[in-house]
Amino acid sequence: GLRQLRSIYFSKLLRSRRQLCIMTSASHKNNTIMNRRAPSKAILNILMLLLMWRIETASGFAAWLKCWIELEEGDVIMNQPIIPPHQSREPQVKVEAFQNGKTINYDNDNSISITGEDTFQIRLSAPPSLADVQYVVETTQGAKFVGRGSMCEGKRAHGRGRQSAVLLDVSHAEKVDTIEVWAGWATDFQAVTLTERLVFRRVSVAEKEQIPMNDNEL
Repeated sequence: GLRQLRSIYFSKLLRSRRQLCIMTSASHKNNTIMNRRAPSKAILNILMLLLMWRIETASGFAAWLKCWIELEEGDVIMNQPIIPPHQSREPQVKVEAFQNGKTINYDNDNSISITGEDTFQIRLSAPPSLADVQYVVETTQGAKFVGRGSMCEGKRAHGRGRQSAVLLDVSHAEKVDTIEVWAGWATDFQAVTLTERLVFRRVSVAEKEQIPMNDNEL
């Protein structure tokens, strides 16, 4: 009887050791597989981040530009300093205003006269070589952008392409004498460049009636 008990005990002991060896081997194999997969997973994550960055950049800095970033010379957008107007590689690029399909030209004092109840479409005038240009326009106090593309509580709006336009409401212009509007534009991954400022000047209705109309069809 004792010999039989010993035989049963050792049989169970050997079976337990075999199971332990199998479990240890399986665990080691899984860890090896996980270790092999870990670098691949890390590389995949990096590639996904790069892809997301390229998609975000390709969609345009204009759409995701944060409101706290100043659209002024000296600030940085897309890791590049903003280029001032006098250093622009395309000096003919400018902000223009139009109403009813006609571009509104400057008055004699290089400003556009407003009575305080006007709404203008604002777009970027650019050469055909900049067909895919993207831009952000900003206004000083006294006006706000409304509708599609408006951002930063109406302080800014964004657009893309030479034919896109945003809407500027100057119905609050009675609070200020002048309003300035300017843009920052870019193509591809190049630095953002500023335009010269478009100036709106508040006048009375009588004064505006005395100003000769000087506009061109688009």
